[in-house]
Amino acid sequence: MASEGTFNEMIHAPLRLRICGLLRSVDRLDFAVMRDTIDVSDSTLSKHLRLLSDAGFVVMKKSASPMRTDSRRITWVSLTSSGKRAFDGHLEALRSIAAGFVPAGSHTTRTAAAVGDEKPASAGSDSDAERARERRPSSRPRPGPLRPSSP
Repeated sequence: MASEGTFNEMIHAPLRLRICGLLRSVDRLDFAVMRDTIDVSDSTLSKHLRLLSDAGFVVMKKSASPMRTDSRRITWVSLTSSGKRAFDGHLEALRSIAAGFVPAGSHTTRTAAAVGDEKPASAGSDSDAERARERRPSSRPRPGPLRPSSP
């Protein structure tokens, strides 16, 4: 593999991943368009953009709207060059993970061979009676509407 990419915890959060994905293909995007596309509240989007901005991945600029007669301003959001590199590296790391490659520095200690060698939970020294008890449904009545009704 030529490049394994770098898994980025800041970008990996689902909403921030979507934000970076939207911004990657455009030069800039209006805050309101982004909010409506992602379908989140202003405050939720602002919080995530602030985190990305603090990490140096996005930049936000306000400008007057030529289409408006009032003093409201439009907030434009764009990925920085380091944000683009981080997003692209994160996508490459996800592709590697999906292909079965575990990037260096990963917190996993299990290998593919070890996973295949594991025995099912019921195997080993358990007796047949113990396994049967594990499969037996509980005799306690269930609360609420799940309880069978009496005739």
